[in-house]
Amino acid sequence: MKGLAFWPNGFKHITNSEREIKEPSDLKGLKIRTHGGEILNDSYKQFGAASTKIAFNDVYQALQLGTIDGQENNLTNIKSQSYDEVQGYLSLTNHTRTEYGLVANKGWWDDLNDQTKKLLSDAVDEATKKGRELAKKESEEALKEIEAAGKMKVHKMTEEEHDKFVQILQPVIDKWSKKMDPEIIENILDMQK
Repeated sequence: MKGLAFWPNGFKHITNSEREIKEPSDLKGLKIRTHGGEILNDSYKQFGAASTKIAFNDVYQALQLGTIDGQENNLTNIKSQSYDEVQGYLSLTNHTRTEYGLVANKGWWDDLNDQTKKLLSDAVDEATKKGRELAKKESEEALKEIEAAGKMKVHKMTEEEHDKFVQILQPVIDKWSKKMDPEIIENILDMQK
């Protein structure tokens, strides 16, 4: 495969039905739906919470039935899935991003002439830039709609609160940064501020 770009779907935030999340200890004992994976599992374990993998289409019902206490998602999904109907709290944590990898078959790509590669690369760059602008705009609009509906109490984390999350996650960051490029870890931490 030939990697072409990462297309954005926005920062993730946490909703739940129990309490406002202002610091890591507020997550203790909660069951949070995630898309799974070792890093997320390690992170939620560090908070004293459970990372529970549930199919996206089943999340609303799981929240409604109390199978899980909360979930993490971008604002556009939180709004479009009407999670404010079954969740009382939204914490704007910016704790991770959803990015979709855009790839091409390497053999196909390698067979293209240089002019075609440049045209495609330029088009992908432009689409990526536009996608980032749209994702940001859609997130801002979704937040305004969520706040206007008034069904969820929205907490906008301060820098100090965010730093507490980073501090408690330091063991997870240390563990996984040994397996990743340190520059990538630094960029991730910078993006979340």
